[in-house]
Amino acid sequence: MLLYWRELSDKFVYQVEVTDENVVEVSEEVKNLTAVSSVLIPKDIALTANILKKVVRSNTTSRSVGNHLIKTVSHVMDVNNEVLHKTQEKYNSSAKWVVEQPGDLGPSVL
Repeated sequence: MLLYWRELSDKFVYQVEVTDENVVEVSEEVKNLTAVSSVLIPKDIALTANILKKVVRSNTTSRSVGNHLIKTVSHVMDVNNEVLHKTQEKYNSSAKWVVEQPGDLGPSVL
C-alpha cells in the first residue's frame, strides 16, 4: 500500500501545474496525499511546500482552497519531529512555508 501511495504521489507531484482552473483540485489532492502523516518523508514535506507555494500564488479566493491549505498544513504539523528536522536540513523547507504577501503586508506563515 505504501509503495502504491508513493508512486501515485510522485507522479502527481512532479507533473502538477497549478492554474486558476485546477487550483481547487490540486489543493484537495495535496491535502489527501498528506493525510497520513506517519508515512511522509522529508521529500514529501519539501514537495508539499513547493506545491502550496504555487497554490497561494494562484491568488484564488476560494473557501475550498483555503480549507484544503489549512488541512494540509495541519497534516504536515503532525509529522514526526525527526522527519521535519531532516527536511529542514536537506531542503531548507521551513523557509518555504513563509509566503511573501504583496504590498506592505509583509510575510505571513502559510
